[in-house]
Amino acid sequence: MTEVAKRSDRREWRSWVRAVLTQSLLFLLAAVTVSGFASWTQGVVAWNGAPTMTRVEGMPHTRLRVERATEVLTYAAKYHIPADLSAAIYDIARDEGIHPALAFQLVKVESDFRLAARSSHGAIGYTQLRLSTARAYRPEISETALAHRETNLRIGFRFLKDMLARFDDNLPIALLAYNRGPTLVDSLLTIGEDPSNGYSEAVMRGLRRSVREAPREIRRGS
Repeated sequence: MTEVAKRSDRREWRSWVRAVLTQSLLFLLAAVTVSGFASWTQGVVAWNGAPTMTRVEGMPHTRLRVERATEVLTYAAKYHIPADLSAAIYDIARDEGIHPALAFQLVKVESDFRLAARSSHGAIGYTQLRLSTARAYRPEISETALAHRETNLRIGFRFLKDMLARFDDNLPIALLAYNRGPTLVDSLLTIGEDPSNGYSEAVMRGLRRSVREAPREIRRGS
């Protein structure tokens, strides 16, 4: 394929993504506008029957819904994954206190967004968790349960958040602990050896500086 053809394909891809995002946002805005207007109209009549302006209920919530939809669709387009998977990763990452950009990169490197991914060491699913690691959070969990999308993402992101807390938000070291195990990483650091194996660089590749410096996010509503 010539360079001109490649540029043409890239332009067509960007145009398609913009069209999908625009159509989706217009649909969402139409839905929430109707809902917001219905709430507003319930309080626009004063005691004497004359119209009066009141605060539109739910506007901050509407803005957050639009922002979420935009980000979910943007990540879906960036990683070429279904919107429902993008939404699950985004929402669970936020719930567990992990920046979504970091969460998407973790899943990309670990499993390339394949729930059925299995490693030779017994790691399972999107976040490539071992059963022993998962049982530190849910002692009764089975391999079948760990292969469930929401369960796998939630425990994986919670484990990463715990590694960040353990290593004082040092993202490269926390990622190595996620990949190699915190005990091994601690031991190597204690004896002055570098635990790096290229994993941290692979996950952090493409992350903005702001995400690298603040990989944990505050839970919604807090």
